[in-house]
Amino acid sequence: MRGIIGLCLVLAVATANPTTQNESRYSRIIGGDVTTIDRYPSAVALMGYDCFANVHYQMCGGAIINSRSVLTAAHCLTDIVPLYYRKMRVGSAFKNSGGVVHDVAKVIIHFEYISRTVVNDIGILRSKTSFEFNENVAPGAVAGRNYYLGDNQPIWAIGWGMMNLTTGEGAEQLREVQVYSINWNICAQRYNENGQNLGENMFCMGLLDVGGKNTCFGDSGSPVYHNNVIVGVCSWGPSPCADARFPAVNTLVSAYEDWLRANA
Repeated sequence: MRGIIGLCLVLAVATANPTTQNESRYSRIIGGDVTTIDRYPSAVALMGYDCFANVHYQMCGGAIINSRSVLTAAHCLTDIVPLYYRKMRVGSAFKNSGGVVHDVAKVIIHFEYISRTVVNDIGILRSKTSFEFNENVAPGAVAGRNYYLGDNQPIWAIGWGMMNLTTGEGAEQLREVQVYSINWNICAQRYNENGQNLGENMFCMGLLDVGGKNTCFGDSGSPVYHNNVIVGVCSWGPSPCADARFPAVNTLVSAYEDWLRANA
């Protein structure tokens, strides 16, 4: 059965019925290359907490958008855990070392986020302390409502997610992959064939009918860039990842300018 991974979300592509909500569904970069934090100084590793092992671990990605706020996916924030379990690592290309780790003061999930359909999959984490900006820590430029992202545009996605579908190997160092924006109607038609709906504030990316490169488990919430502007938040996609027929799906950031201004 082909599945749709809501990059933290697993929906069955061969059926309209969602799979068990507790299945693992974080996303990753497939077919990409290692990169450095000075190329993506807005990149943030969001960390969860394993109470059994008593360790924090990278679970999602995010992007710095001002001195205290990090943009991410709503589905990365829905776990009901105390704030002191949440951490954010900035200024490092390595998910488990380097940079500065910040505590979280507040979690903000879009008020119209719907987990079942992944609509409005956008959220914000506010840091307890301000980020100190330098060459490795800086806010990303965020697309506003008038930012136009055309079809077949080169897109850069980043993340610390899984690199190999066979071994399940995850990335310790930040990785990047270059793909292309895909026509909304084409993407919507393909997902509709399997009973999945593409929201109007979503956009697709990948190597259509080629595959082999894209985001997947562990990349959820990570920024997607066009001309160095954050245009998307990694949201959901197919299983297996980097599929030729089914692209990865992102939240269209430009549709949320007012919400971001009010909450960031």
